[in-house]
Amino acid sequence: MQPGLEDLQREIDFIHNSLMADTKNYHTWAYLNWLYSHFSNLPGTQGGNRFSEDEWARELEWCNHMLDSTYKFQRPSGTDKEDSGRQETHDPSDRVDQESMETLGRGDGRNNSAWSWRWHLVIARKGVKPNPAAEIE
Repeated sequence: MQPGLEDLQREIDFIHNSLMADTKNYHTWAYLNWLYSHFSNLPGTQGGNRFSEDEWARELEWCNHMLDSTYKFQRPSGTDKEDSGRQETHDPSDRVDQESMETLGRGDGRNNSAWSWRWHLVIARKGVKPNPAAEIE
């Protein structure tokens, strides 16, 4: 199986949306970890790492939102549940009409699965250069 980045991104969006219903679903977190690990460790003959540093940074940002109890994952009310065009907003001064937004989920600083995934993203993944001082801060 050699999916391109677009296919992988659709799968990642599906996983992220699935976690809104059950943010501590260990099986879904394990699948997310497998997907990133598998498709970032492919040999060059199979396309190599499918994720750029920008994609890794976006995943870390999403993970950090999962740990921020003040963060709300939202999309406009009335949009199709299958719509991957969800919007995320955190700043109440955003131009999005907050009354017309549906909250899909909130971050949770006590989510051990999200902390474990964050550890993988900033410490354990292949090619990352850990920055202990930034983590302590």
